[in-house]
Amino acid sequence: MLQIPPSIEPMRLSDIEEVMRIEQAVFTSPWSPRAFRYDLSKDEHSHYFVLRGWTEEMPPLLGYAGFWLWGEAAHIGTIAVHPDWQRRGLGEWILLGVVEQAAALQAELVTLEVRISNAPAQALYHKLGFRVVGRRRHYYGDTGEDGLIMTLEGLRSSTVRAMLQKRQAAARRRLQAQFASSSPATRHMPQASSITWRP
Repeated sequence: MLQIPPSIEPMRLSDIEEVMRIEQAVFTSPWSPRAFRYDLSKDEHSHYFVLRGWTEEMPPLLGYAGFWLWGEAAHIGTIAVHPDWQRRGLGEWILLGVVEQAAALQAELVTLEVRISNAPAQALYHKLGFRVVGRRRHYYGDTGEDGLIMTLEGLRSSTVRAMLQKRQAAARRRLQAQFASSSPATRHMPQASSITWRP
């Protein structure tokens, strides 16, 4: 039986075409297919995940995220939600899943950058326990905007684990209520699809 919402899954090379539809739709400086292909096939520190659509009206991919793991530190490099499916709580669900995956790989902390102007993303990160620990001047090359460095520490502590489990349960309930009338659809081959923010 399909769990709603489904958990995130490891990104596959065959997902890159759909990933690029979202990437090019939501980012002013999108990554190249080659960058994703390299990280998936050659960089042992890279971990990418996708959230797949589960009904006929949904695109094959609703969103994706990825991090690099160095020692006990996981750095989230990207997180994106299909432009037609934003503001529904899917970004939070993906982020919670990525943090859970990082903890399962023995990460002790998660860090990321976020644009100074991206208040919605900052609010979500704060909600999940991230705090601002620094600032990178002129970090974003497309606009010269500064980036805030935000970190969630203590992933293996009972307090943080309990907080994340509570957030995940609440996010699941909200998404189940929102999509209660949707019926699962089985897909065997990717179909055309297409925020999102880059930390």
